[in-house]
Amino acid sequence: MSKPHGATAGKLERMLEKITMLLRKAESTPYPAEAQALQEHAERLMVRYGIGRAQLDERTAREGRPREAVVERRFEVGGVYRVGRLRGLSEVARAFPAISVLQSTSGNTSTLYVVGVESDVAQVLRLFESLLVQIRSVMAAWWREHDKGHLPTEALRVTERRQFQMAFFDTVAGRLRDLHAQEVADAGSGTELVLAGRRERVTEALHQMHPFLRSARSRPINTGSWTAHRAGQAAGHRANVGQRGVAEGSRARLPG
Repeated sequence: MSKPHGATAGKLERMLEKITMLLRKAESTPYPAEAQALQEHAERLMVRYGIGRAQLDERTAREGRPREAVVERRFEVGGVYRVGRLRGLSEVARAFPAISVLQSTSGNTSTLYVVGVESDVAQVLRLFESLLVQIRSVMAAWWREHDKGHLPTEALRVTERRQFQMAFFDTVAGRLRDLHAQEVADAGSGTELVLAGRRERVTEALHQMHPFLRSARSRPINTGSWTAHRAGQAAGHRANVGQRGVAEGSRARLPG
């Protein structure tokens, strides 16, 4: 598979189409080994697509043409597991080298603000949509298999599910960071500089969008068992990254 260096807009669009095709096949096959192979291929292409878009953007700027716009998209996270999901999805978004994420909470709803260039934000949107669909299914299967309904209080049951989810999202984020590091190294000299320039653009735009931004104090949350953590990690290693497309510019309400 060719690296993103020198990629054209047409090649990148074909790569995006192939990612979608691979992930659809991974969803539909009844064979776990085949699904895993398709998934891993799609993940690597997803990372290469992001690097290729950054390189193409840099070339068009040198030619005097406009760069991709930096945008902000908002996502509301509700439900009893919103705190764990908010933290987990934030980690997944930050696995993309040039994405910034802000958070706010009001009442029973938390909001993620994802800031980056349009193509990167679109990738994060696809990823959020995919992971939220997947975790609902895998967590329900884990809960049934291990008979977690025996836990004596609802608070304990919520804590176990939250721990599973956070471990799931953290594992996916780590997997994506490793892929980015490997692909940047393979892409050759100058790639890290291109991505660093992209990050600087996003950081500058973020300060312009939110000039009075300040860090909030992190709130501790109750953690679940090591068993739930390990189960979430295992599910995260099997997660199918980015299966469903979401239109750019949309505002999505994440399931509770």
